[in-house]
Amino acid sequence: MKTQLYYKTVFALLLIPPLMLGNNKNGKYTKEKTIKKEFTVNSNALLKIYNSYGNISIVTYSGNIVTIEVNIQTNGNDTEKVQKKLDDISVDFNASSNEVSAKTIFSKS
Repeated sequence: MKTQLYYKTVFALLLIPPLMLGNNKNGKYTKEKTIKKEFTVNSNALLKIYNSYGNISIVTYSGNIVTIEVNIQTNGNDTEKVQKKLDDISVDFNASSNEVSAKTIFSKS
């Protein structure tokens, strides 16, 4: 079921926990990055989040700004592979005054 959330304004915090390949859940190397974007919206703006892994926290307030903060973390036993996994994860943002969307993108390189 597709859920759409309508908010006057929204502060969304996306947390993407470690993305793991194979069965290695506790590697000795960890890398992370944070992506933060702010968008000006109207009072009836729609927020759409397409998240493949992790938790989504939404905090509302009375303003006309949507702030999205994405924390991405990867881990593994090879520092180069950990960095490559981190580099292969991005977020596609689209925004207008009526709608803001964020989608997790995994590159296949």
